[in-house]
Amino acid sequence: MFMLTIEALKPNFVGSFDIGDYVYFFFRETAVEYINCGKAVYSRIARVCKKDVGGKNLLAHNWATYLKARLNCSISGEFPFYFNEIQSVYQLPNDKTRFYATFTTSTNGLIGSAVCSFHINEVQAAFNEQSSSNSAWLPVLNSRVPDPRPGTCVNDTSNLPDTVLNFIRSHPLMDKAVNHEHNNPVYYKRDLVFTKLVVDNVIIYFTRLLQHT
Repeated sequence: MFMLTIEALKPNFVGSFDIGDYVYFFFRETAVEYINCGKAVYSRIARVCKKDVGGKNLLAHNWATYLKARLNCSISGEFPFYFNEIQSVYQLPNDKTRFYATFTTSTNGLIGSAVCSFHINEVQAAFNEQSSSNSAWLPVLNSRVPDPRPGTCVNDTSNLPDTVLNFIRSHPLMDKAVNHEHNNPVYYKRDLVFTKLVVDNVIIYFTRLLQHT
């Protein structure tokens, strides 16, 4: 579902990746959907079509396919504990299916860090659930989503109708968050701040020892 929003101020960019028809961006920013409860920083993943040249009149100098979703890195439970602030992201050169990222808590409270992994299928699923917002931040009904679906890659974005451009300009935030794999971090630790991450595959070979009798 799409969510109506205004762009948050001062996003902190941490990485980008080129996959298929899209470029994916990772960053953290002030969460406009939380603004009625105070100030919080959320981690995001944004998606833009590679062929995006902007609109003809509306969004003439901006992306016409830009969408973003929250990244969920948390310890599961009745009351999940969230690591909201992404610090770095990494992808294995030979594996385009997963992202690995480090997250921290706000330094104003309990300090901790976590490493979470995200599968591209979960990312794509989140971008298929578009949303809108009023004061309650409710999803937009599918019947109100224009055609072609905002964020869909087309040959020439300057030919997109104004209905699509108006909608995506006011509804860039997705309703569904991108959930991490296994419903828990790969690793987490209190009282530490992880700032960078590099991932590698390690193959362990076991040799079976045969005992002769």
